[in-house]
Amino acid sequence: MNESDNPRVWSLFNGAIHWLDFNSDTSMNVIVSFDLAERKLLEMSMPMPGGFDIDPKFCDLWVFGEFLSLWSMKNDTVEIWVIKEYKVHSS
Repeated sequence: MNESDNPRVWSLFNGAIHWLDFNSDTSMNVIVSFDLAERKLLEMSMPMPGGFDIDPKFCDLWVFGEFLSLWSMKNDTVEIWVIKEYKVHSS
């Protein structure tokens, strides 16, 4: 399967478009953002150290209140991570 077979929904937050992607160099799932004002692409680590095992079909980003958030569903359980400090790995 190539990426065009699995289009991702993006979230607009803090003046940037965000989406989930897979970094083949590090073999890690990442959050990618494109800052619309600065026209810069940025890659951020997932909220948990080392990322986490996700199925891209059951995981995505969305804006929850004033925070960028990530949800993931696995084994009938939904986990939600709220990224409270934007662009800070430990948040």
